[in-house]
Amino acid sequence: MSFLNAAMALGALAFVVPLAIHLLFRSRFRSLDWGAMFLLQDIVQTNRRRMQWHQWILLALRCAIPILLAFAMARPLISAMRTMAGSEPISLVLIVDDSRSMSAAQRASTTMRATGELLQSLSRKDEVIVIATSQLGSVPEAGAAQDARMKLRALQFDGAPVSLDDMLHAGLAACEVASHPFRRMVVCSDFQDGILSATSDGLDQALVGRWEQARSDVELDFLNVAAGEDPAQLGNVFVESIEYDQPAIMLERPVRFSATIRNLSDAAMSGMRCSWSVDGVNIEETEVSIPARSTTQLHWNHAFARAGGASVALSVEHHDTLLADNRRRLAVNVLRNIRVWLVDGNPSNQPLKSETGFLKVALSPFAFQASFQSSGLAGFQGGSKRPPIGGLRRDIVSTRVLSFAAFSRAFKQLGASQQRSMQPSATQQDGDRQSSGKAALAEGLSDIPDLIVLANLKLPPGANLYNAAGQTFAGFLADGGNVVVFDGDRMDQDAWAACDWLPATPLEVIERGGSSMRMEPPGAKYAAWSVLSGSGDSLLDTVEVRQMRRLQLRDNSTVMMRTESGDPFVVEHANGKNLNRRDGGGRVVQFAIPCSTAWSNLPLRPVFLPLVQQLVLDLAGGAESLNGKPGETFRIQSAGMASGAVGSNPDERVWRVTGPRNQVQTRTIRVGDPLVFDDTSDAGVYRFMNTELSGGSNAADDSATSAEATAAMVRVIEVPASESRLRTLESDRLMAIGDALGGSVFDDAGSLIAATRRDRFGLEVWRPLIWLLLVVMVAEVLWQQRRSIRSRLPNDRQGVAL
Repeated sequence: MSFLNAAMALGALAFVVPLAIHLLFRSRFRSLDWGAMFLLQDIVQTNRRRMQWHQWILLALRCAIPILLAFAMARPLISAMRTMAGSEPISLVLIVDDSRSMSAAQRASTTMRATGELLQSLSRKDEVIVIATSQLGSVPEAGAAQDARMKLRALQFDGAPVSLDDMLHAGLAACEVASHPFRRMVVCSDFQDGILSATSDGLDQALVGRWEQARSDVELDFLNVAAGEDPAQLGNVFVESIEYDQPAIMLERPVRFSATIRNLSDAAMSGMRCSWSVDGVNIEETEVSIPARSTTQLHWNHAFARAGGASVALSVEHHDTLLADNRRRLAVNVLRNIRVWLVDGNPSNQPLKSETGFLKVALSPFAFQASFQSSGLAGFQGGSKRPPIGGLRRDIVSTRVLSFAAFSRAFKQLGASQQRSMQPSATQQDGDRQSSGKAALAEGLSDIPDLIVLANLKLPPGANLYNAAGQTFAGFLADGGNVVVFDGDRMDQDAWAACDWLPATPLEVIERGGSSMRMEPPGAKYAAWSVLSGSGDSLLDTVEVRQMRRLQLRDNSTVMMRTESGDPFVVEHANGKNLNRRDGGGRVVQFAIPCSTAWSNLPLRPVFLPLVQQLVLDLAGGAESLNGKPGETFRIQSAGMASGAVGSNPDERVWRVTGPRNQVQTRTIRVGDPLVFDDTSDAGVYRFMNTELSGGSNAADDSATSAEATAAMVRVIEVPASESRLRTLESDRLMAIGDALGGSVFDDAGSLIAATRRDRFGLEVWRPLIWLLLVVMVAEVLWQQRRSIRSRLPNDRQGVAL
């Protein structure tokens, strides 16, 4: 026990005043014996004992009055948790959930009001560390209460969901850098049902062990801002997802978008207006009706008139408890064409006699037809430019057939035109240097292949093969390049087995004498090939394989197609620095057969064209994820570019990033390094502009438009749809979590502040003492009056009493 006004406790010594009065002024008398006194001796003794008890009780009451008054004025404190003086400063770690669900109903305003009251209760010596769940990875910074208020006012409450484990880990990390020995952690959240981990108790065991070590130094409180809400008032309509039905989106080719709209309210919604938009411009509007507690599908066909990055969005005009999820965006990359290099291990001038002859026809059928009509195939050697065929009757894939020697020379020249753009002649003016540099840069970008096919090569590209950016072939893969490898009889098994970027190790060749090997339909193993097998017969039923290479899978490789006997037929591997597609790493697809008719009749079957076209579209259009959730990192790969901004340091490249709130950031990176962008806490559209190309907006030549996709890259950050379901954790479960961690759960700020004061200053008991003092004073008056009443009784009753 301690006292806020310890000096006032000395007033308890005033109890000596009634004690002295009692001793000094008690009744004095002289004993006188007389003859009949022995007859009253028993009555006198009984009456004397009664009088003594009355006097002692009255004395105790009178002595208690100054003692209670002095202790009440001293304001005693009782702390049952730990000794902590109220003047001792504390470190408050305030973890605020700023996910999208916190903006529903009154949760955000309740959070701001509660945290404001909590900060108001702090003293000037206290420090505050505010941690928003959208920025758990940031370095914690301590400040005063005023600084904390400014950070809280900047919260958007539109972030992604975060688990309770991550919150507490971040809170413990902040407690470790706190400057005061007394620390208190407050988690302010609506505690959605997905906030707990998948373990039986809902907590990570590593977190539990870490918390047990810090439990004696840190107090933990949970403030549930969603407590007391009426579930009937949380009905919500939101756009759950947007998808498209093609592996890649091509220029001027129609693509079908499908959106799922969910109604979580108990009432049916009818006549809701929905708007499809591209890059913020409304394209089409429609109306939709959704029954209660159900979903509906909305479809839209659109052909893009401009290549490059774009954002597609669907907006639903409906006023509900959560407005932010009435709009969902999707980033897409519209390709002008797909550039494919066909590296032929057995080149030939005869039609369909080379290793890649059938593959070239399957990828560019219109170019093959035009070449046949003009020259009978005699002089057609492919190339990066297609014959001019009008309308939509043009190929989406442009092929370039190369021998291994020609491929080595072409690979070494990748990005060379960008390097030349950095060295204009001395006679050029500044404007001419800039325009010619951009034109050369765009020309160099058009030379970069989206896919390289290695067909029956004797040796793999060696480690001594470098492009103009100083990258090896393996480095080209790591930076986003895609490769397809076809087997064949010319392949050196040992040399290819030593190639570490292959998804499988090539072993011996399997031959089936009298019978042919059949293919198993890919089914759902590879989405791009789902069209090859429907409800009826598979298109692969007519494919006969006479021999194939046995493939031994390596780590992190997946089988895309098998034979009916279970042997891997097509395998895949991601070769980025991280297997996550968002890191931009390229993919390698390996076939166990050649792309000619030497080992199978696959190139002669109708399934060959959709098989290779869908594969190429998926590799070129789906190698990198363009969409993420708040806080995720985007890696924008250089794709072999080796130039800096025109007129700047040739060893650097400058990117301009425009965020959802039109905030512009400039990032400078070294040549050959990817742009790593992690400032993605805000949901919305991010546009990445390479200043080498974006600066020349007045140029309208073909080379500039061919580099359009690289100059304007679009990425979208969206909150997962799970945040829109608004299902909170059961109160009993939350209480169990609090008990397991030794914390407390509060439903309002008042009770939290009271508990904070109690733990910090202790429990003040002066109010009970005041009430006890009043009781004692009344008792003293009544006890004194009881004696006076007895003294006024008639003599006969007094005699009886005697």
